[in-house]
Amino acid sequence: MVARSLTTGRLQRDAHRVAKNELAALIERLVLSGQDRLPSEDELSALLEVSRATVRSALLSLQKDGVVQRLHGRGTYINRHALRAQANISQDRAFAEILAEMGHEVVTDSTDVRVEERTTSISRIFDWEDVTHLCVIRRVFYADGQPAVFTIDHVPMRVLPENELPDNGDESIFDFLRVRAGRQVRYSVAEIVPTMPHQEVVDALNLADGVPVLLLEHTHVDESDVPVAFTQAYVNDKSLRFSVVRTYTNS
Repeated sequence: MVARSLTTGRLQRDAHRVAKNELAALIERLVLSGQDRLPSEDELSALLEVSRATVRSALLSLQKDGVVQRLHGRGTYINRHALRAQANISQDRAFAEILAEMGHEVVTDSTDVRVEERTTSISRIFDWEDVTHLCVIRRVFYADGQPAVFTIDHVPMRVLPENELPDNGDESIFDFLRVRAGRQVRYSVAEIVPTMPHQEVVDALNLADGVPVLLLEHTHVDESDVPVAFTQAYVNDKSLRFSVVRTYTNS
């Protein structure tokens, strides 16, 4: 019963992802042809050969990304100027994917994978009493040969099967949790803080002294609404600047 439930959930996510990608491609074609309104949900369901529920889910996801806006009684409209936002911070995607979509040649270097004791700052994220050690993965993302993002992922060892430490950390944190821990990230909460980097970050991003960076502290939450990972991402804004699309009305 559990296996069937997990499989069903995975298939639903795959259908949602495919529908969202196909809708994004359709939006690009519509914009090129000078149109700004999407067909109805029924028409999209027939066009994409998926259920209306899947179409609605994909549209809601695109609305959250700021790509479309659903106006009550009028239909779904394309926010064509928002399509220029290449690094939309509301979209929870891997840094390698974001940089690649911006046109960079991306190389990911997993610099270190080790077990570390839980610190006081991490305790506020994982409040389980039996979380004493964490799998900590450090990565540097290079854009056209230049270090753009340095991340430090923290995953409780109890989340990993048999407390097994991986050989490397080549996957994104989302794939790492899905493949190695069987946990699907449902959403992430990010706090954004401009900060003066400590020496480890300076060295990883090859920064000059006194150069600030943007720190994104992500708490990743699984489908049971349980925090399963915490990521500190230090971003060199010379390579990556974020944007956000803010919509003001759905009426």
